[in-house]
Amino acid sequence: MTLSFFSVPRRTATLLAAWLFALLPLAAAEALPEEGKTYRFVHINSETTAIYDPVEHNGLLHGTYTEDLHAAWTFEPTGNERCYYIRNASTGRYIQSTAVALSSSITLGSTPVEFYVGEDAVAGASTTGWLYFASTDQDKYTSTLSDGALGLNRGSGGVLAYYVRSGRANSYWRLEEATAPPAVEPVEPEEPEPAVPHTPLAQRLGIYKMACGTFAGCYVRSLTIRNISGQEGVLQGLNYPIERVSGSAIAGNKTVATAPSAYTLFTEDRAVVRAGGTMRLTIVCSATPARTYTVQAAFDWDGDGIFEAVQTLD
Repeated sequence: MTLSFFSVPRRTATLLAAWLFALLPLAAAEALPEEGKTYRFVHINSETTAIYDPVEHNGLLHGTYTEDLHAAWTFEPTGNERCYYIRNASTGRYIQSTAVALSSSITLGSTPVEFYVGEDAVAGASTTGWLYFASTDQDKYTSTLSDGALGLNRGSGGVLAYYVRSGRANSYWRLEEATAPPAVEPVEPEEPEPAVPHTPLAQRLGIYKMACGTFAGCYVRSLTIRNISGQEGVLQGLNYPIERVSGSAIAGNKTVATAPSAYTLFTEDRAVVRAGGTMRLTIVCSATPARTYTVQAAFDWDGDGIFEAVQTLD
């Protein structure tokens, strides 16, 4: 048996190694969506997970992909670089803003909301080359270097708003072409019933049947009714909750009077306004409310215990 040996010059070996290294695949960048095509979301950690419109309500969900799931989406260019309106191909509803409270549910609606389709370009990260989807009505939506912008995140119980920082896998997806199931009419959320008095005695005493809240989540911290500068629509203003003084009248500490577990506005705390006038109603919440929250102002103009008008606030 004959053995043959040969040697390769060091410079040649170095060039050969560099050439072989150049052939190794890098993390492939995901292609951007094209107008006129329909796509489904594919999660970085689960090829079978898709984002879909549940039809029965307006909360955006994720689940196992099937062809009859309403999980096909169109991406309508807005004219800005990498920016789109994301519309469900079956229901016609748009994905709403991710600029909500951290870990809040993302909703669907009839109003288009601009989204930035970003790519994680941080070298060597577990999410490098994958896409994230963040609404543009927030700061730093083009950056994945820190916890800044919030995007579509695969959370427990649905699609939530969470950070898109590099390495946060639950916020990363890719797009795959998909066929949309037949069109369907979504079930829009019903407007809450106006608050009404619950007994004749309650009506006579001006006691209202109203929703009760707790300190959990987002709640109304304060409410004021005042004149608009230069106008006299408010004859007697309202400031709730009322400040109180503890200790002596001279050296007392001002605190805010609150109920132990929920805010209650008694009928003796009222504003007096001029018919046909205007007023400034200011509501301060304990946190940024999610888009699933509804705030209504109910008006009892004559004090008989019946709300003559209920106005949903934007």
